[in-house]
Amino acid sequence: RLNELAGQVVLVNFWASWCGPCRKELPKLEALHQKYKDLGVTIIGINIDQDPELSKKILNDITVNFTVLYDPENQVSAAYKIESMPSTFLVDRKGYFRFRHNGYLAGYEDKYELQIKQLMRE
Repeated sequence: RLNELAGQVVLVNFWASWCGPCRKELPKLEALHQKYKDLGVTIIGINIDQDPELSKKILNDITVNFTVLYDPENQVSAAYKIESMPSTFLVDRKGYFRFRHNGYLAGYEDKYELQIKQLMRE
């Protein structure tokens, strides 16, 4: 639950094994995780595959050390009104959703980093 992460900046990323841009983005998110994990930033990946084994195959090829949760029944993604894959949210230290990104193109990770820094300063 996000309320358990109060006081931290949180990046929540919804992804799926069938999503090509998701596969490109995962290593970028891991790089952000490594850079900011000791500075009060938490990254959470939420996989929406109906069969979690599909995502686990991807994670055998793309190593990530941030938390990956599974939403095979799409309950969480429905609550977040996910419209495209991947979808990324940044949450401030008070638990407010501040930024939303639909899809992924090369360079979005630079936007995420600027927004993480902004939220860390607040």
